Amino acid sequence: YRNEYKQENYELALVSWRKVFNECPSYNQNTFANGPKLYHERIKKDKENQLIYLDTLMMIYDARIEYFERREYVLGKKGVDLLKYNPSRFAEAYAMLKVSVDALGNSTDATVIDSYFKALDNVQQSTEEVTKQDVLDAYVVVSDIISYNMTNNVKNAKNYGVARTKVESRFAPYASCEDLIKMF
Repeated sequence: YRNEYKQENYELALVSWRKVFNECPSYNQNTFANGPKLYHERIKKDKENQLIYLDTLMMIYDARIEYFERREYVLGKKGVDLLKYNPSRFAEAYAMLKVSVDALGNSTDATVIDSYFKALDNVQQSTEEVTKQDVLDAYVVVSDIISYNMTNNVKNAKNYGVARTKVESRFAPYASCEDLIKMF
C-alpha cells in the first residue's frame, strides 16, 4: 500500500492498507499514521457514508493506542477528527482533547488546541458540566501553550497564530471586564 499511498492513489492504497491493518497491525506504526489520511479522502469523496468512515477512523485510533501507545497524542488526533466529522459529538471530543492538552502541554498541536477550545465552548453552552470559570482557566492554559510555541516552535508558529485567532474569537463572549479582573 505504501507505494500507492506515496503516489496519492488512495483508492488503491486503501485496499492493500486494509490487509495490512487486519493481518499484521503491529508491524509498523505507519499503518496507523497513513490510515486516517486514507479515510479522510474517503469521507471527502463519499459524504453519504461519512459516519461509517468516521467509525472506522475511531477504530484506527483505538488500535493505534493498543499497539503503539502514545495515548494522549492519539486522543488529540481522534478528538479533532470526531469534532470535525460529527460536531454533534462535541462532548466526547472535548473529553479526548482535554486529556491530550492536559498531558502534552507545550507539545500540543495547534489543531488540537483549536478543536479543544471549540469543543469546550460547545460543552459550556449546552451543559452545566463546564462553568464559565472552567473556560477562563482553559483559556489561560491554551494561551500559554500558544505563546510558548509561537516563540519556540518557529516551524509551526503560523499554525499557532491561526489557533490563537480562533481561540480568541471563541473566548470573546467570556471576556467581560469583571471576569478578566477576577482571573488576573
